[in-house]
Amino acid sequence: GGKTLGYQYAILASLAENAHTSILLIDGVSMEGMRVGGVRVVRSGATGTFKSISINGCQFGARGDWGGTPKIISVGAGVSELVVTGNIIDGTGVPGKYGVFIEDNFSGGGIISGNHFLDVYSAIRDPGMGSGIRVGVNSYKGTNRIRYEGGGTSGSARGGIDPIITDIAAWQPQQVGTT
Repeated sequence: GGKTLGYQYAILASLAENAHTSILLIDGVSMEGMRVGGVRVVRSGATGTFKSISINGCQFGARGDWGGTPKIISVGAGVSELVVTGNIIDGTGVPGKYGVFIEDNFSGGGIISGNHFLDVYSAIRDPGMGSGIRVGVNSYKGTNRIRYEGGGTSGSARGGIDPIITDIAAWQPQQVGTT
């Protein structure tokens, strides 16, 4: 646990060239007032890997001087598994924020579930091709749910998010006939 207030990022994990680590755990941290983003996990060179990242039980308050298109949680290349659960992600009504932003170069897997998204442009952004993220039950207030962007195409060729519950607004239960 802990608290961060201000700065460019609350947590910026940028793995050096050829560096490898197995686990990054961010648990029970209150983060607010960041100028660029809450948590960003990337690699600084062409190689380097994070095996598993877990962001659990945190509170994000996106207040302050957010420039461009802020990403409250952003994950890119070099990450194998991502778990984002039990967080409160509050965009505080400023337009253009993403809750969880999966970057175009992410090729890992994982799950985003049990979070509460408030007033963000899009709760979850998926790049399409290459991403193996699954989306479980999340709650949403004043925000779009899932936004497909990036390199993928429409329909099943997109490949990215694999919803395991009913977070897609157009979801309809299967009709069963009687005989």
